[in-house]
Amino acid sequence: MASAYYNHTDRVDPDSHRLTLSVPDPGGRAMWNSVIAAGYAQARPDWGISRRNGDGVLLQFIVRGEGWVRTQNKSFNAQAGDLIFLDCTSPYAMGVKAAKPWAVYHVNFDGLAAPYWVEQFACHSNPIFRPANPGRLRQQFERILRLVSQGLPGYEAQASAIIHAIAADLWVEHAKKNLALPAAIRDRIEKIPPQAREAIERIVRDVFKITSDLNTLDSGLDTFALAKRAGMGRTQMYKIFRKYVGMPPIAYAREYSIQQAQHLLISTNLPLKEIGARIGIDDANYFSRLFHRKVGMGPRQYRQKKSPTA
Repeated sequence: MASAYYNHTDRVDPDSHRLTLSVPDPGGRAMWNSVIAAGYAQARPDWGISRRNGDGVLLQFIVRGEGWVRTQNKSFNAQAGDLIFLDCTSPYAMGVKAAKPWAVYHVNFDGLAAPYWVEQFACHSNPIFRPANPGRLRQQFERILRLVSQGLPGYEAQASAIIHAIAADLWVEHAKKNLALPAAIRDRIEKIPPQAREAIERIVRDVFKITSDLNTLDSGLDTFALAKRAGMGRTQMYKIFRKYVGMPPIAYAREYSIQQAQHLLISTNLPLKEIGARIGIDDANYFSRLFHRKVGMGPRQYRQKKSPTA
């Protein structure tokens, strides 16, 4: 299996069912995520490793069983259905629970966007994620393994696109679960009398999360349903949202979705049409116009200017 983007012959390690590839040259790293190793493995009950440093980033999806990961002097338990997103360039250790050793899909990759993802997903704080669609994730890993093992022309770019898609899905879920109020809104809430502050903050956070979950910019938001889910009347919701967020819910949904699009443009190679669809805009031309109006440049220009590979 030959490739212009790898310096040596690839090899298969039958003991670990692991396809190991040589480190890509600079041209390959600049163009896409380069797969260093990929495989599927059933661990022994006594399996464990400790590394001071390594290459790239490890994506590991646990199909069954349990284990643990230690990084930055913190330990985390992992179980079936979890995705481990680990920076291998920093010291780490991992192992299995002897009673339930895990079976995993794993992809080790490198690329200029990898450090950006590690930072955005706060992998050093917690490398364990719970994917919203484990069935889709398993299919993505299986597809990467097939591509790499077959080694057909263009497999590097196809595998890279799947890794980008995994990162994009992870980013959207991570953003929804880790919504934080912007500093300006926190400052406004801090000025509210203590007896009312907790209730107001809860309402604003609820509306933030509801808005981020909807992603229906193309068809419009049902503000009556939005208010009902937030536990208040529509007029009351508008007043509170305007007072503490500075804009009505629909305007915020648009701003939030454009922020999501900015992250996806920087951290993935997904086509513009797919990024638009992920934030609820199926019309690629409308997405480009809206993005330009909000950001001051088109999505293609934004990607070229802001991408880590630029």
